[in-house]
Amino acid sequence: MAPDDAWHKIRLKKMNLLFIHKKFMNFNIEKEIQKISQIKSEGISSYAGAHPCNQVACGMYVTLLER
Repeated sequence: MAPDDAWHKIRLKKMNLLFIHKKFMNFNIEKEIQKISQIKSEGISSYAGAHPCNQVACGMYVTLLER
Protein backbone atom coordinates (compact mmCIF):
# COMPACT_ATOMS: atom_id res chain seq x y z
CA MET A 1 0.00 0.00 0.00
CA ALA A 2 1.41 3.39 -0.99
CA PRO A 3 1.75 5.99 1.82
CA ASP A 4 -0.92 8.20 0.21
CA ASP A 5 -3.37 5.27 0.12
CA ALA A 6 -2.80 4.60 3.82
CA TRP A 7 -3.42 8.26 4.70
CA HIS A 8 -6.71 8.39 2.76
CA LYS A 9 -7.82 5.17 4.44
CA ILE A 10 -7.32 6.43 8.03
CA ARG A 11 -8.03 10.17 7.76
CA LEU A 12 -11.20 11.57 9.26
CA LYS A 13 -13.93 13.00 7.07
CA LYS A 14 -14.45 16.78 7.06
CA MET A 15 -17.70 16.66 9.07
CA ASN A 16 -16.08 14.47 11.74
CA LEU A 17 -13.18 16.92 12.02
CA LEU A 18 -15.55 19.86 12.39
CA PHE A 19 -17.51 18.01 15.10
CA ILE A 20 -14.33 17.15 17.02
CA HIS A 21 -12.95 20.68 16.69
CA LYS A 22 -16.24 22.10 17.99
CA LYS A 23 -16.08 19.77 21.01
CA PHE A 24 -12.54 20.98 21.80
CA MET A 25 -13.58 24.62 21.55
CA ASN A 26 -16.63 24.07 23.79
CA PHE A 27 -14.40 22.30 26.34
CA ASN A 28 -11.94 25.20 26.31
CA ILE A 29 -14.75 27.68 26.96
CA GLU A 30 -16.40 25.54 29.68
CA LYS A 31 -13.07 25.03 31.51
CA GLU A 32 -12.14 28.70 31.03
CA ILE A 33 -9.02 27.84 29.07
CA GLN A 34 -10.17 30.39 26.52
CA LYS A 35 -12.88 33.03 26.52
CA ILE A 36 -15.27 33.65 23.64
CA SER A 37 -13.94 37.21 23.33
CA GLN A 38 -10.40 35.82 23.03
CA ILE A 39 -11.46 33.39 20.31
CA LYS A 40 -13.21 36.20 18.43
CA SER A 41 -10.15 38.45 18.55
CA GLU A 42 -7.45 35.80 17.94
CA GLY A 43 -9.39 33.40 15.76
CA ILE A 44 -9.58 29.65 16.02
CA SER A 45 -6.33 27.73 16.25
CA SER A 46 -5.20 25.59 13.34
CA TYR A 47 -4.59 22.86 15.89
CA ALA A 48 -7.79 21.54 17.45
CA GLY A 49 -8.03 22.37 21.13
CA ALA A 50 -4.91 24.50 21.18
CA HIS A 51 -4.36 28.14 21.92
CA PRO A 52 -3.49 30.11 18.77
CA CYS A 53 0.22 30.73 18.36
CA ASN A 54 2.59 32.21 15.84
CA GLN A 55 4.37 28.91 15.15
CA VAL A 56 1.72 28.12 12.57
CA ALA A 57 3.15 30.89 10.38
CA CYS A 58 6.79 29.92 10.75
CA GLY A 59 6.79 26.31 11.92
CA MET A 60 6.93 23.12 9.91
CA TYR A 61 4.87 19.96 10.40
CA VAL A 62 6.80 16.79 9.60
CA THR A 63 5.58 13.20 9.47
CA LEU A 64 7.83 10.18 9.44
CA LEU A 65 6.95 7.28 7.19
CA GLU A 66 8.60 4.04 8.21
CA ARG A 67 9.56 1.72 5.40
